[in-house]
Amino acid sequence: PLEGTASGPALFGSQYSVPFLGNPHLLTEQSTMWEIGYNQEFDNTYALTAAIFNKNQTGLTGIASVGSGLFQVQDPGVTYGSSTPSYSILINNDFATSRGLEMSFRRRVQDNWGFDVNYGFSQCKTNSTDPQREFERQTSEGDDPIRGEVLCDIDQPHRFTGVLRLAAGRDAPDIPFGDFLTRTSAALIYTTTSGLPYTPTRSITGTGIINESPRNSGRAPSTGSVNLQLRKDFGISNVNYGVFATVDNLLARRNCIQVYSTTGTCDSGAADQENRRSGNFVNNPASTAFDRPQFVGTRRAITAGMRISF
Repeated sequence: PLEGTASGPALFGSQYSVPFLGNPHLLTEQSTMWEIGYNQEFDNTYALTAAIFNKNQTGLTGIASVGSGLFQVQDPGVTYGSSTPSYSILINNDFATSRGLEMSFRRRVQDNWGFDVNYGFSQCKTNSTDPQREFERQTSEGDDPIRGEVLCDIDQPHRFTGVLRLAAGRDAPDIPFGDFLTRTSAALIYTTTSGLPYTPTRSITGTGIINESPRNSGRAPSTGSVNLQLRKDFGISNVNYGVFATVDNLLARRNCIQVYSTTGTCDSGAADQENRRSGNFVNNPASTAFDRPQFVGTRRAITAGMRISF
């Protein structure tokens, strides 16, 4: 709480706790990126695409703790509650590097079918998270500043997508009941990606900074889904109708999008009590600490609709 007088509040808190401060002398963040690609088409039916890329970002906005070590300052005016204040300030201190490759092979829809196969491999490393999140980690959660490179919070090394397309135009395909399939299309899509990094806690209760592993040294389980898209167009008089249906996660796979830091799964474990997403504490017998619906991705979802055009 802020101390105050009849003339107004003071500029500092009673516990001399100050959030990170702005910096009008911040420089422009810089990014350097290059990419090399190759495209080739075969027999007007198949196509191959490959690319490698690298992106370096420097001078990203980070935070530095003022009040100790090289950043020791004196404040005779006691602006922040002490003549030797301690606070954090925004500086151009952070960097991030991402590199990888992408490959795709596709068949144009001919003879009523086609496909796409895409694979990507990448790696992202940084020395910090965004300033707000890093400030929370260091002040509220007790994490030490990173002394070297770690995986980015969004790092997902492997991504794969496969698409099987079936389509018929105004000419009926030469199969049984082919007349019912004119102006119809369908796509079956399979996707899978690596899990996101997390920081494991070597403690059955999920508490204690001393029990934490290096930041982002764990990897959550991979995720995947099978999606289905259907479409049928038809006309009545001079009005065109199109009906469609989309089924996401057709097989209702259970995907862990967040994990317990003690187990690395979304099924069981103790939530990290130092983490801002921990919610209720596990030592409360009446709590819902183990009820984590947000740890699991969307199961099966069905969307349908109609389009009318004149």
